[in-house]
Amino acid sequence: MAASFVLAIIFIRFIAEAIKAFRASDAYPKAKIKNRLFKLKRNMNPATMFSGSYIDSRVFYALKFRHVPNIALITFIDAAKVFKYLEDTLGSELTEFYQYTQCDCKNDKKSFICSVFVLKNGRMIELGSEYAVLLFNSPDFAWARNMEAAFSDFRMDDSKRFKPIGFTLPDMN
Repeated sequence: MAASFVLAIIFIRFIAEAIKAFRASDAYPKAKIKNRLFKLKRNMNPATMFSGSYIDSRVFYALKFRHVPNIALITFIDAAKVFKYLEDTLGSELTEFYQYTQCDCKNDKKSFICSVFVLKNGRMIELGSEYAVLLFNSPDFAWARNMEAAFSDFRMDDSKRFKPIGFTLPDMN
């Protein structure tokens, strides 16, 4: 009876030491990260992808590429010129394209509100009326800087910018 009790305690200590060694090894963090990514994929509801009247590009990116993106926001750009630039330069890098348009039947005019370009290598571009959002992987900071530089050529004139109506705070200095 006492011998089996001692063997059980030795066995339990052996298992505890094996678990400690496994957690200290390189395999443990990788398994933990893989499990978190799997949970991200499993627990995300595709209905959360729609924000307001169109796709929330950040949620769409997480659903599509299964990780959280780096984001670069570029404001006060002429979206029509950027759209033309993207059409001309993306070429085979473009894999999918989504667009939310509005049709003005009175003036027989169609205008886009938001466009989402899905690119190769885990990249995505959301283009709105006066802004662009670059979503990308961690190693793609050089690509984001190049796109920011290219988009800066399409800055909007101050006369065309949307100016909110309201009150301004006095300068406190």
